[in-house]
Amino acid sequence: LLATAELNLILDKYPLPDLYDKTCKSLADISYRAHDYRQALAYLDKMVFLDPLFPRKQIEAYRAEIEQKMNATGASS
Repeated sequence: LLATAELNLILDKYPLPDLYDKTCKSLADISYRAHDYRQALAYLDKMVFLDPLFPRKQIEAYRAEIEQKMNATGASS
């Protein structure tokens, strides 16, 4: 919870291009591990793809993995 709060602070208060995508991806990872698939997808939707570390194809594959997991578990969150 503390990591999520701190990362959201970065998104909201310090939206620096070199941190923004890393922060969104980290928050998506945390949400995914907490089985909050919809929130994970929402964080991926916020990515602006300015960081070359996260190519769009890679994120789309991750998105598909999350959606597949969400559908397989019948999760509504």
